Amino acid sequence: MKRLVAAPSFLVSNVILIRFHRTKQPNWNIRRIIFTYGPTPRTVLAQQTTCADPTREMWKQQLYQHLKKIKETKRYASDRPLTNKETDEPTYRAILETIQVLEASNPSPNPLSSPYIQLLDGNWKLLFSTAREITTLSSLPFFFQLQSVYQRIDVKTRQLENIAQLAVAGVVKGYVRVTGNFYPISEATLPPPELQEPGLAGAARERLRRTLQSRRVNVRFQKRSLGIESILGIPVKRFLETIRQVNVRPLVQREPSLDITYLDESFRIGRGGDGGIFVLEKPTSIKQ
Repeated sequence: MKRLVAAPSFLVSNVILIRFHRTKQPNWNIRRIIFTYGPTPRTVLAQQTTCADPTREMWKQQLYQHLKKIKETKRYASDRPLTNKETDEPTYRAILETIQVLEASNPSPNPLSSPYIQLLDGNWKLLFSTAREITTLSSLPFFFQLQSVYQRIDVKTRQLENIAQLAVAGVVKGYVRVTGNFYPISEATLPPPELQEPGLAGAARERLRRTLQSRRVNVRFQKRSLGIESILGIPVKRFLETIRQVNVRPLVQREPSLDITYLDESFRIGRGGDGGIFVLEKPTSIKQ
């Protein structure tokens, strides 16, 4: 006998009418429900990506604990992101294993497709990275101190902004800002390097192409600027905020790329074209 599957209580309270679908599987699937009137797709998506798997949340908390332990050991007072250069080998391996487990349980299988792509929108704070550009900033001379690193993404306009905040000798607070835009590799002129491998068979090539197109974007950086926010705690005037701004020359051979390997409403993992890892969270508030 076929059974009817009812909606969980957290959806019933927000829905006026739900049409039930018969299914042989006892496990409920959020995508089987048709809403005549109810929460927005983004709300439903958030419930699906953040509440569906307690185990996934456990692994995220484990990653947070690893990073917290490093900060306590290093006595870092600032909100700076951590890098692989600041961890011992066992801790680094544990962090990598946790990241790989989360990537394997990615709740957004096609992060560049609707509705998942909407989760990218907003302000993100960098927690951990193995990318060269971040490890370089964290290895500056002692009188330069890397503080917070943020990324702002506007999905509608495909614009992004990377901001690294710096303190100089405890006196000057400044920033490095890089702006640009991004686009899916399906719109790129050249195919990704992985698809140019001569030994890749036809079927394997097609599977890889679909995987990359579902999660990879190319990034075209446009401007890089250096500015000062305050001196001795006193905010600077508007005309001093940006002390240098240059246009970024486009790369002819290959533009930077990023694979979005994990994405939910408040947590994201990405891998750059050089293999660098980025782990970010979406805080409730970020200084504009």
